[in-house]
Order: sequence, then C-alpha cells, then structure tokens
Amino acid sequence: MCKWWILAAVCCLLLTGCWREPEGELLLTADLDHNGKTEEIRLLKDGKDRELQIVDGHGRVLWSQRSSTLRTDWATVFFCRVGEQDYLGRYIPSLYHGQGNYRYEIFSLDGDGGEIISCQAEVAFTTRTYETTPDFDPTELADFINALMAYLDRGMILMNTNEEINQAAGPAGLLPWLLYGDESGWEGYDPNDTLEENLWMYLLIREAELLPGEYDFDHDGKPETVELVTVWEPEQERTAWYELHVKKAADGTELWSDSAAPQHPGWKSIFAHTMGEKDYLLCFYPTMYQGYADYTYEQIFFDQDGNWALSLRDAVSFDLSFNMPEHEFDAVEIAEFFWNLRGYLQNSTLLLSTENGEFQSDIPGLELQNYCFGELLTLDSREKMETALRRWESEMKQEQGVA
Repeated sequence: MCKWWILAAVCCLLLTGCWREPEGELLLTADLDHNGKTEEIRLLKDGKDRELQIVDGHGRVLWSQRSSTLRTDWATVFFCRVGEQDYLGRYIPSLYHGQGNYRYEIFSLDGDGGEIISCQAEVAFTTRTYETTPDFDPTELADFINALMAYLDRGMILMNTNEEINQAAGPAGLLPWLLYGDESGWEGYDPNDTLEENLWMYLLIREAELLPGEYDFDHDGKPETVELVTVWEPEQERTAWYELHVKKAADGTELWSDSAAPQHPGWKSIFAHTMGEKDYLLCFYPTMYQGYADYTYEQIFFDQDGNWALSLRDAVSFDLSFNMPEHEFDAVEIAEFFWNLRGYLQNSTLLLSTENGEFQSDIPGLELQNYCFGELLTLDSREKMETALRRWESEMKQEQGVA
C-alpha cells in the first residue's frame, strides 16, 4: 500500500509542476540559504544563452540568472566562501566607448530565493580610446579589483559569458583592456609589476615619432630605424620620460631600447655615429651626485641575432668639492676623456638627450648643450681643453675659498 502512495505523490508533484527533473550541468552543491541543507548549482546552455540555477532539495528552482555571450548581456557569477558560510557573487564590468562602471555583489539567499546582499562595491572610470582620455584613481581601481579577486580566490566562477575575463591571469585578468590592450594601442602591461603600478603606467600618454635617417647598427647591410617615444604625465602636466626604440626597418623587430628622463637620475645622451663606415650607438652617461662625478660613454652594436655588444668604453671620475679631503680633479685625465668623446661625436647625430633636464634631439652630436664643462666639445685640441679645465678649476677653488 505504501508504494502506491509514494507513486501517487510523485505523480502529483509532476502534474502540478512543484517538482521536476533537474536540468543542466551540476557544478557543485552548497548551502546558499544558510538553512543547513545544501542546494544544487546547475548551469544550462542553449547556443549563446546561459542560465545558472540554484535548485533546492525538492527540485525547486530557488534562484536563477540568465546571461548570454552577447556583449550587452555579459555577466560573471561565482561561488565563494566567507568565513564558514557559502555565498554567491556577481561581477558586472560594464564598459562602453571608454566609459566604465564596474560593480560586484556578494549575497546569500532567503527561503524564497531572494537575494540578501552582504557586501557590494562599485567603481567608475574612463579608459583610453580615440575619443576619450583615461580618468581614474589607480589606487581605488586596484583596491576594487584586489578585493573582488580575494573573493574569487576563495571559490570558483560558475557562469561567465565575458570571454575576455581571465581569472588565471590574476587581478589584471578582470581588466581585459589593461591586460590585452585597447583601441588606443596600449600594450604596456608588465606582469612583474603590481596591478596598481600597471594602472599608473596606463594613465601615461605615449606619443611616438620616427626620427629622420636610417642606420645599420647590426652591420647586416639592412637598415634600422629609431623611434622616439615621449611619455607624458597629464596629471602633473609634464614629461615623465623619453624612450628610444631601435627597430628593423623591414619588419619592425625591436633590437634595443633605452630611456632617459628630465629628472636628474635619468640624465643621459644617446647618439648614432659612424666609424669606419659602420654605424654604432654611443651612450653618454654623465653621472653626478653632490659634486662627485662618474662620466662614462659606451659604443654598442648588434650581432646577427639582435644581441647587443660593447665595442668600446671609457670613463673618468672626479669631484667638484675642492675643499674636501682626498679631493680628485685631474685636468689632464678629464681633457683626454672629452677629447676622445669629441672624436666620436664629430660624425654623429644626437638621438636623445636630457642633460640638465632639457630635451634635445636630432642635432649634430657636437652641438650637445647643458652638460658640465659645456664648452669643451667646441674646442679643437686636447691642449685647449686642458687649459679650459685648469681655468675652470681655478675659478671653482676661488669660489670655495681654497688657496
């Protein structure tokens, strides 16, 4: 008799629609209404459409959300644990024509499937497009993404129709325009930096130009070009730094790059010069801190595999504190250094210099200005350089009260 009652009850449930055979893929079970009983989390797929369902122990769909792979319907829903309890999370990264509004919610369910929000956050920003410039607080946006990532790390994504989202890539995987680039040409993501550091880099405006002339720095008979990039910091209304990129003219393969900045630690000068009918890069590093100087120049070229090689190097050290013990200033040695440097610069073009915080580019190498002993490169003999240095030394001693 009991078997008939059970069969009748099942038929009743089927006929009234109160119970149905569970559909879709079973992802996991969890107690999302915190009643001590687990529910099934199931995912249904139909072409581009998706539906996530929470099914209780009676086969009733307690909660569901639909989504699709169409951009206007993107949604990411995930499971996470907070403390000892189970929750759902919803991430909606809305971004249209550079205008972004990202939002996430962490919630549980009541007995009727209603959402009980326990935590939510939202951030608005602007990315770089052809019509808009980036506008956001890198710290605020990084904090938002890192907090969301902390929830994801304690669970799993259940439904995601935004194929650009990549949890495996870490926090930046939740910001595809930062990780993969955007329509403005940004491709500067560095996995070795933090998310916030990458966001600060994204705010910088990069303007590239091709410098005149072609060179053969790898001596293969085929030309290379030199690209100058100005990195602008709009918030401070100043140039952050400059970059040089040496690339093969044929296919754009980059052989070498370096940077220089207007700030003192970033001062340097880079030249293209010809010696013995071969082209070389000459890098001049005039390092000076608190009157102590180490001046260096290096001549480099590239082998057939694109690896750079040093063909010559020279250096000189001195200090300008004439009243200090163990003071070092050898006019003969300094004159020798600058005379040799002058010889290399006679057939050269200045590609980039930030000497004394001033930008210089695309001028003959001997016209370099604003470096210590600025007149030396204009003198046409080693002796004249030595004489000028001794005169300058005498003036400095007098100024510092040294007999």
